[in-house]
Amino acid sequence: MKPLQTLIKPARLWLKACIYRPPLYTNICRFGSCYTRTENAGNGLLRASEPFLQTRISVGCVRLFNSTTELFAPPIANSIQKNVQAVIAKRPAKKKVAVSRSRDKDQVYEVTAYATSEEYHLEDLSTALEQQGLYLVSSLPKDVENALYVCAKYKVDETQREVFFFREGCAVFWNMPETERAEVLKFVEKFSENVYSVSLIEHELEKMDFVYTQKTPSLTSGTIHIQERQDVDTEESSAQTTLVKYAFSNALSLSVKLGIWEASLDKFVESIEPVLEDMKVGRRIKMTKQEVLQKTGELFTLRHLINLSSDLLDPPDFYWDREQLETLYQQAFVYLNIPKRTKVMNEKLNHCCELTELLISHLNDNHHIRLEWMIILLIMVEVFFEIVHYVEKYTVQEEFSVTSQTANSTER
Repeated sequence: MKPLQTLIKPARLWLKACIYRPPLYTNICRFGSCYTRTENAGNGLLRASEPFLQTRISVGCVRLFNSTTELFAPPIANSIQKNVQAVIAKRPAKKKVAVSRSRDKDQVYEVTAYATSEEYHLEDLSTALEQQGLYLVSSLPKDVENALYVCAKYKVDETQREVFFFREGCAVFWNMPETERAEVLKFVEKFSENVYSVSLIEHELEKMDFVYTQKTPSLTSGTIHIQERQDVDTEESSAQTTLVKYAFSNALSLSVKLGIWEASLDKFVESIEPVLEDMKVGRRIKMTKQEVLQKTGELFTLRHLINLSSDLLDPPDFYWDREQLETLYQQAFVYLNIPKRTKVMNEKLNHCCELTELLISHLNDNHHIRLEWMIILLIMVEVFFEIVHYVEKYTVQEEFSVTSQTANSTER
């Protein structure tokens, strides 16, 4: 038995060494919501092979931190190794690419515009964003009173993430991922009036591509070209770039807002289609005068918003002394087909207003006819009572004459 025990003991020690001290390896290990590069140092600890930069986006915020991750536990070394191997099988490790400080001039970014509500309270929103600390509220020219410009404090890449909020309830995002956009829009709801439905917001959004270039800013083939000048001061170049983005954002905000109004008009047309069918067939119109007046009020509200409260018919005063920005604004304005859409909207509104006037006229005629019949009925009732009164009077006179004749004959 002793020779056998002497053989078993070294075998157990060798097995323990294999389990708790696996060979050196380098793998991808799941840690939180990020993948980290780890290696086993041969002592039961998994340690990051080098400090690395992790990026997390949470509630519109980018958290940057350096970390050296230790995942320990000899008791669970086997389970960690299995998980690491499973991750490697699904997602192979990629080679590290040296990050260049200069932006790729040919890289295409995305600008997205939303119309989420009737109005934003920009003053309260600006204060809330400053208190939140995730975005930096930057200044615009003094004659810009309907917009708020913010940029993210923390960078994901070399390109800045920016947002323009317009008082009309529109937000334009430059180079911002969808997850962060959703969180920002959710945050803005607290400072909005009459928030639209999510389906309507998503259906009417506008997206365009933009690139950075050394050429003059322009809109070419549906792509916005933003100029980056190297021959001027950085602050001056950044301010000019911001104004260029504001001009394009202004046009995009008008486009998405017009899309919301187009959807409202389409909904109005659908609501009056049964009335048109009743008129076509000759049935009695089921709408009351109060309902028609309400529909007329909706139409004139849309007319007021499009022709008087917005800049759809005339460029804003901001561009009067800024010809270059006005040119960019007009390029985007025409590319988004806003003039034609506005003209079509006004023609539809005119047609709907004619229809409501016809309905009001028809209901007024019915009301007048009803009043005439009521007057006729009252006259008939009056005539009836006069006839009854006349009959009663004639009957009494007849009875009196008969009684008089009877009395005279008796006296004789």
